[in-house]
Amino acid sequence: MLPYFEEFRKQFDPFLEKQFSENLPVTLYEPVQYLMKLGGKRLRPYSLWLAAYCYDNSKSTMAVQAAYALELFHAFTLVHDDIMDEAPLRRGKPTVHAAFNMNKAILSGDAMMVHCMDYLLNGYSDALALGLSRELAKTAIGVCQGQQLDMDFAERQEVSLSEYIQMIEAKTAILLGSAFRMGAMIGGANSTDQESLYIYGKETGIAFQIQDDFLDAFGGDAFGKQEGGDILQNKKTFLYLKGIELCPPDQLPGYLKAYNRTVSNEEEAKEKIAEIKSLWTEWGVGEATVAYLRLLEKSAHGALDQINLPAETSSFIRELGDALVWRLT
Repeated sequence: MLPYFEEFRKQFDPFLEKQFSENLPVTLYEPVQYLMKLGGKRLRPYSLWLAAYCYDNSKSTMAVQAAYALELFHAFTLVHDDIMDEAPLRRGKPTVHAAFNMNKAILSGDAMMVHCMDYLLNGYSDALALGLSRELAKTAIGVCQGQQLDMDFAERQEVSLSEYIQMIEAKTAILLGSAFRMGAMIGGANSTDQESLYIYGKETGIAFQIQDDFLDAFGGDAFGKQEGGDILQNKKTFLYLKGIELCPPDQLPGYLKAYNRTVSNEEEAKEKIAEIKSLWTEWGVGEATVAYLRLLEKSAHGALDQINLPAETSSFIRELGDALVWRLT
């Protein structure tokens, strides 16, 4: 169990349950409540809450509203991502646009984005509200840029590994970095500590996404997803791009053809996954991925070691990051 996670849920869950229950029109806020109550690990709001708690545990209650705002922003991005991806399911349930309709999903998503800023602007002192709002606004712009890069990559034949890392940093990692920074703000940390925690969260977030790529191929049933799903969708993941780097030059055309071919039945799907994983094993792609994760971990831990907290307190943050990155390994 993550440190103080139950205490976080005892504060966060009742707050979540009360939101938008009386807002009008009901038809605007039904999709919001539907998505926010679908569940999820709540790791981003928990990261914000934990950072505030570590600096000043008396500020943990104050951190709940900002944590909810951050989760609301993340949920807003999921609504629009699902629309763009034409995804029918989210956490095993119909996506917002499937459960309601496209227009309601778009408008409710817009409302979520505006409300998340409203929570920050009206829940804190003017100076803190300004800092929190600036941080989320900067992050929101970055997330949009990352999503556009992801969409661009789907249309391109060639993507470099550095471009991929830039994309996941913007689309995924900076939101975790901002969670830690915003929590540190609320907890009263100085600006140097805030920046160190941002770097810690960002590096951990990059590692989290790369580990997600790794587990999609090698996580097995315990990962809770179809093994090799990214391979079947021809996704340009870290492993795919590392494979391009590591494969012998004379095998590159065959690798690209094998990875990007379309399958028409379950037997072909199994054959494709097995072939690609066999090539990755032969070339050491898995080992290279884990080695890169270790570099990110070292960078993240280096940033965390700079903060002005006792080691026994900063260890709570370290434990959370380790759980995010090294799940199932």
